[in-house]
Amino acid sequence: MAAAFRNKLVLQVFLLSTSVLTILASSSPAISDGLYVGLAGGVGQTLDSNISGTGINADADFEIGGVAALSLGYGYENGLRSEIELGGRWSDTDSISNTTASGDVRSLSAMVNALYDVSTETALTPYFGVGLGAANVETSGQSPVGSSSISDDDTALAYQGIVGVSYQISDNVALKADYRYFSTADLDYTTADGTTVSSEYDNHAVLFGISFGFGSSSPDTMPEVSGTLPASNTTAAMPQPEPEIVTASADQTQNALAPAIPSYPTAYRVLFDWNSAALNDKAKTVIRVAAANAMDGKVIQIRASGHADRSGTEKNNLKLSKKRAENVRDALIAEGVTSDYIAIDWFGEVMPVLMTPDNMREVQNRRVEIIFPQ
Repeated sequence: MAAAFRNKLVLQVFLLSTSVLTILASSSPAISDGLYVGLAGGVGQTLDSNISGTGINADADFEIGGVAALSLGYGYENGLRSEIELGGRWSDTDSISNTTASGDVRSLSAMVNALYDVSTETALTPYFGVGLGAANVETSGQSPVGSSSISDDDTALAYQGIVGVSYQISDNVALKADYRYFSTADLDYTTADGTTVSSEYDNHAVLFGISFGFGSSSPDTMPEVSGTLPASNTTAAMPQPEPEIVTASADQTQNALAPAIPSYPTAYRVLFDWNSAALNDKAKTVIRVAAANAMDGKVIQIRASGHADRSGTEKNNLKLSKKRAENVRDALIAEGVTSDYIAIDWFGEVMPVLMTPDNMREVQNRRVEIIFPQ
């Protein structure tokens, strides 16, 4: 009766938790979206368990053991993730009722997890969630249990709570670390002499892992762009050269030479990693070339315009595009360009190179356009 009540309580807690996650996600941005696979491993501590039956009442202690998990999941646009997980846990028996013991306990679980990613506007993403499923728990050679031993297994309802953090190292790869509390309903075993006993299974674990996403971002290329950008959010006025007034006769005007076409590109594109304003090696190379050409060509008007893709909220993307533009401006100055010659503006996600659905990552849209106005 107690086991049935416990199973019902666990199911109610799981349903309540998933409802709370859904409500939270309805107004929050997605950190990642699309299909992914994850692999994790770590250490676990199986908690003391009571073994009870006819004439038997013993407490088993366990040594620190191992944990491994393989998951297949999907991230949604609202910050929720759902995943199917296969997990394994194993621990040696340390003692039973303060007596040196032998044997071990192993579990194999299949879980359905519901998780929620918390946006921090950085590559670090805290997350939390719950899981519900089933576990087969096997006890092998556990002794002494009364005057006998246990080598048996049982399958029971299982549930877990998860709290962790991930670090996005690229568009489709993230490192993660989390804590998990895993538990099952009561387990029934039969000892070697035929006595039926019940036992508990609870486990604390710390896991470290990696996940691989299957997004649709375009290749990390850097094509030149041309054209002019509208002035918006401009932080510095463009210094205008003093006009040169020339008086010429009609003949001189007809024979005047057209302005020379610049021999250097007048537009450059700097691309960024997902959710990042840091300048990678390719970005620094583009900025170095742009700065050299600006100085060699005596360019005194430079505009750096920041943009973001649509994988976050508009507010966060506007901030991110501003930071990208500021970092490019600072890098141009570090290369020798006069600060008064540079104006920056930022547009967030509203001016994509490639139009994508909301909350989709696209490398071509995570950019700063460096333009030498003509």
